[in-house]
Amino acid sequence: MPQIRLEPTSRHPLVIFFLVLILVSSFSIAFGAPAPGSVEEALPRYGVYLWAASLFTGASLILGGLALQPKLGKTSVTGATLEEVGMAMLAAAGILYAAAAFGAVGWSGLIPAGSVFGLSLACGYRARKIHKQIRAYVDRKAMETKRDGER
Repeated sequence: MPQIRLEPTSRHPLVIFFLVLILVSSFSIAFGAPAPGSVEEALPRYGVYLWAASLFTGASLILGGLALQPKLGKTSVTGATLEEVGMAMLAAAGILYAAAAFGAVGWSGLIPAGSVFGLSLACGYRARKIHKQIRAYVDRKAMETKRDGER
């Protein structure tokens, strides 16, 4: 499995806790538990299911990517790619929730909507950063292969 140097996402218990919390809550929503009222009001039922599936899939991919990362040193490209896609999915799902919450209740929803929106921006930033690092690794490997082929 190819290895790259990547600023690691923490395996800190708080990070793992939030990812598992997202997994459990989105799984329960997908199987009939009520979604937050703002999401229920803003989306048709199939939209709520898609939102829950995005949360569940995103958190699962991030946890899978973290599991593939060695404890020290380099990171697997596969693990980094899983984390990148998972972060992008959580960013999209969070922005949808923040818009629904703010749209449903207005300024009184600023704290929960703003918190989730901030988390979404952080997930989007992390996804972009991982993407750039993977791209740099791929470009570097292509140059090394080209250089080795010219010898």
